[in-house]
Amino acid sequence: MGINYGDPRFDPHAAFNRWKLHPFVKGLLEGHARALRREDRPVRRILRDAENVGRRIPDHRRRRRILELGAPEGIHLAMKSGLLAADALFDAITRDRFDDATLELYHQLFKKSWARDELFALRNFHQSFDGNFWWGFLKAGFITLSNGVLFGGRATAHADHEHYRRLRAGEDSQVASNALAFDDKITFDKLKGAYFSGTIHEEDQPSHLKILDPSICVTRCAAEYGNPCQRFCPVFVY
Repeated sequence: MGINYGDPRFDPHAAFNRWKLHPFVKGLLEGHARALRREDRPVRRILRDAENVGRRIPDHRRRRRILELGAPEGIHLAMKSGLLAADALFDAITRDRFDDATLELYHQLFKKSWARDELFALRNFHQSFDGNFWWGFLKAGFITLSNGVLFGGRATAHADHEHYRRLRAGEDSQVASNALAFDDKITFDKLKGAYFSGTIHEEDQPSHLKILDPSICVTRCAAEYGNPCQRFCPVFVY
């Protein structure tokens, strides 16, 4: 799911687990408790502007930038992107040239591939939900049938953080609804959920989050928003 909800105290993982405890949903899951563990991830896009070879040719650490949001899934897209990157890199090696013009071949190959067509059909999916959910639900259904075409032209969206409201005076950053007793049968805490998902990372994998001024985390962000990064991550990274 996107993180464009208004309440910075909202915990998507807690909400997801509360949903699984609904009598109807729980009845479906009992006996098949591990059937639904995958949670939505925010949409990622391919970086177009780059400063060096490493940023022009996507590597394994960037594979999730190519994500089919409507599913959401991206393994087949990551594989195709890697194959195209290999073709572009092989061309650069054989020519012994690694300038931007040479590495531009990757983008040219991608634009001609089925992967581009698949992603292009979902170009307005995330933007459709920028606002009212039910209106977004209808628009998302329409673009699914229209191959991405949306009335009014290209849809626009605000950055997720712009939807957050500041905490009111005296408002606690923690809410009781986020506290759950996990039974490890229907509901799982974040760390166990990450384990059961099969997520694998390198021990020394570079962080994808860069905080230019860490002091903001304990001052302005804590006071105004209650550090929402503690809650929006589905695997409790932050």
